[in-house]
Amino acid sequence: LGVIAPIDKIGYVQGLNNAAMNFGMAIAPWLFGMLADASGTVIAISVGIGISFLAAAINLPLTCDSRFGRVKELPPPSRRILSNEDPEFVEKVLAGELVDQESLMLVNFERLKAGSKPLIPKVKPYSVDKEFGLEHLHEYA
Repeated sequence: LGVIAPIDKIGYVQGLNNAAMNFGMAIAPWLFGMLADASGTVIAISVGIGISFLAAAINLPLTCDSRFGRVKELPPPSRRILSNEDPEFVEKVLAGELVDQESLMLVNFERLKAGSKPLIPKVKPYSVDKEFGLEHLHEYA
């Protein structure tokens, strides 16, 4: 389901699959009970086994399809680069490097308008900033 469903509809498709499976599990005992009452237990068990083998045969070609396998892990939405963004700038922001804050604000504004999450710079520990030379920043403050 993860391969054939659009990435933004996976939950919906899985919900439909779960509903169909639950419906089948609820109705199957009644149907097989009716079949067993009408034709006997051996026939009902044979039909159940036949349906199982038929389902396996129908799904067998899917095991050889290259689209089905391990799903590629996507980064969280807040770490995805949009098509109109500069990848180098985004990587600098996500790495916690110093960037122009006005540019970051404009990028985040465009991301929010597009329905994406804003970029949040990674906060570095004080020991790293200390090596940067915070004492020089106090002179300008």
